[in-house]
Amino acid sequence: MFSMITGAFVLALLKLVAGSTQTPNATYCSGNSEDVITMKDLTIYNAAIGEEMSFEYTLEVSREVDDDPLALFSMTAEGGGVPCYENIGSCIYSLCHGTTEVEKRMGAPWNNTCPIPAGSYYTYLNLTIPADAKLFLKGPYLQIKVEYVDSEDDLGCIKFNVVLEEA
Repeated sequence: MFSMITGAFVLALLKLVAGSTQTPNATYCSGNSEDVITMKDLTIYNAAIGEEMSFEYTLEVSREVDDDPLALFSMTAEGGGVPCYENIGSCIYSLCHGTTEVEKRMGAPWNNTCPIPAGSYYTYLNLTIPADAKLFLKGPYLQIKVEYVDSEDDLGCIKFNVVLEEA
């Protein structure tokens, strides 16, 4: 009897853990992999409305980047575009000299300053999906596009999907 209860508990725990981790298949917007900035090894934990969600990823920078680059996040859901709300959604983030907590976290691997040296940078973001987000979202499926730009160039672009879980 004890082993059946233990087995059921372990199975329930495995389902909970498996359901809380996503490794989206990120694709290049342009169809090629020659972007200056690319996001790799993306893992998302706890993607649920009203909860703190974590993004872990590696940013690959193929050459030095100066000129105050930006990360342009575009988020859409079944209900249409998702606005930038409480630092999550379709937001613009500075990759150098950032002032918000999200920007500071994104720029931490290169000390939040420009130029960004060529290299591979592991980082993470913790973002809380506001409970009010239900007003903008008509379903659990989010499409996210991240464009990296500076004043002169398109530096890279990826897109991926996230499924929001019930909190």
